[in-house]
Amino acid sequence: MHEPLEPLPELDPEDIVRAILDATHTYEPHTNAEKLARYVGLTVKGFDHREYHLDFSIRAFLWPAKHLIGIDRKLTNARRTFSILHEVGHYVLPGHVTLDDKMILDEAKTLSSTTLIKQEMEANKFASDCIFQLDHFDKFISDKNLNWKNIRSAADNYGASFEATARRWVERTPETYGLIAMNPINSSSNAPLSVMYTVTSPAFARQFFSRLPTGQTFPEDSLVHRIFHRIEFHDDPTQELIITIGGKTQKFTLQLFSNQYRMFGLIVP
Repeated sequence: MHEPLEPLPELDPEDIVRAILDATHTYEPHTNAEKLARYVGLTVKGFDHREYHLDFSIRAFLWPAKHLIGIDRKLTNARRTFSILHEVGHYVLPGHVTLDDKMILDEAKTLSSTTLIKQEMEANKFASDCIFQLDHFDKFISDKNLNWKNIRSAADNYGASFEATARRWVERTPETYGLIAMNPINSSSNAPLSVMYTVTSPAFARQFFSRLPTGQTFPEDSLVHRIFHRIEFHDDPTQELIITIGGKTQKFTLQLFSNQYRMFGLIVP
């Protein structure tokens, strides 16, 4: 009687990223997403939603049985790169692909940083790790100040979106910073903004907090609201942020920036 086989150890996702980057000689940005896809045996094709009878909310899909990644032709370069690498993540990460013939469909929600689905979060991290090439980004930011100008410069350097770069920088910095993203609560022209998500550096989380409650709104008289809706303009606008946690009130400075879709605030102690 044979002894039962020991289960194979699960591969570390960062080791998978590192192996693919090394195998494709990807050592400097920009990361060529299609090159990485080809290396693992996938073809990338732009699609028309009607061709595949897809809802117009679908941004990308992986069809494992056909070794195919489909990408919405209307995506910007940064979103296209991220979406391709997200689908590569689904293809190579343990437990993501089944043996059936079904497509894995991704819309803006599953490709967003706010998704709560475990496999989508893993695929998003895989894509981010590929774009920022793991510790390459850490070395890049090591001698640079964390501010909006440098975040924009880093986004251009890595071919990434402004938002993804801001999140990555805050998550990886050894310094004490947080990032808050704010979104209009509806599509009206003067809608209040509410907290969409918070990202903090490890040092910030240890000393202060790791997140703010989502849905907390900023009133119309706040600088957040006035800057986003272009009611007034300031160079390098800042607003005070007062947080009460466990009965203790703390004051922070929010350094504000808007990309016209959302408002972002760097949280500075």
